[in-house]
Amino acid sequence: MIRNRLAKGLVLVLLAGSQNALAQDAATAPLDCMATSYTPEQREQLDTLLLQFDLLNEDDSDVSDKVIGIAISAVETCDRRLDWTEGQKDFAYIYEVTRLSDAAFRLSGALAKNEITRIDTALAKGDRSNLARILADGFLDQSSNEIDDDDALVLGLFAEEVGLNNNDEKTETLGVILSFWALQHVAGSRFDSAQ
Repeated sequence: MIRNRLAKGLVLVLLAGSQNALAQDAATAPLDCMATSYTPEQREQLDTLLLQFDLLNEDDSDVSDKVIGIAISAVETCDRRLDWTEGQKDFAYIYEVTRLSDAAFRLSGALAKNEITRIDTALAKGDRSNLARILADGFLDQSSNEIDDDDALVLGLFAEEVGLNNNDEKTETLGVILSFWALQHVAGSRFDSAQ
């Protein structure tokens, strides 16, 4: 149930701001609050839970509920400290849950450390706004699994750039990492203007 609400929230975030997906570097500074607001007990819980968190397993709801509960606590702590609007709290929640999901996925072993490093290095180079737009549009268009040829080329070239284009399983895993990246950027870009 929480996953369904999270998915709906993620789609709403993308509807609200997919065009400005990469213009958020300054906007994420307040969002860094969550990562520093966990108590030592919460950090210890997250260390354990993130190793158990299986995003692709619907039977994993107990672990995901606990992770989400801890994330909500961090968002509430930061809201009390920084006096966010309701809209900002919504984007902060999506940002933090996505950040924790990304951390869990990276720990899962689905990709080797050197593969993750290649992805992170490639994402940090140049203007990736077109890549973020394609990923955001992919979330928005639930009616089709098809993307146009130009967008497929951009995604394919990125997969080739990071060396994950020769294995369907690795390419799908790349899609998961890129989705987390895009969602964090969208939430960050919309945070400051949220009411």
